[in-house]
Amino acid sequence: MNLEQSLEEYLQRTCGAPQVLKNVISTLRHDLYFGPVYTDGHGGEATWGDEGATQFDFSRGCRIASDWISENVPSELWWDYDADCWMTKEPEGFYEDENDEESWVEPFWETIYHVDRNQILGVFVGKELARYVN
Repeated sequence: MNLEQSLEEYLQRTCGAPQVLKNVISTLRHDLYFGPVYTDGHGGEATWGDEGATQFDFSRGCRIASDWISENVPSELWWDYDADCWMTKEPEGFYEDENDEESWVEPFWETIYHVDRNQILGVFVGKELARYVN
């Protein structure tokens, strides 16, 4: 399994976004790729110039998504790709008693990958939208 697939599954399992946030993110993506979104005030679509049409507020949508993400999504993760195991804290070494001797055991760093906030946001909201949601 690759990093993005595994990260997406992990985020869905642990940070399941409510439907309203999924709708906001979907509308933000549409606005970003195709231009402003207008509604008729009753949940239906409208076009510019229609009576009563209101434009989706991109900045406000980004703030809503950013606030929810800051409270519910980790800012960094570590992935052990051999075990497909996600960790919210950096792995640490430990002392192990072996035959009445203490020895330091270091994490196996060759299989551990650090995932930063930008990569997490890129998977959660999409790489292009991640520039606006922080």
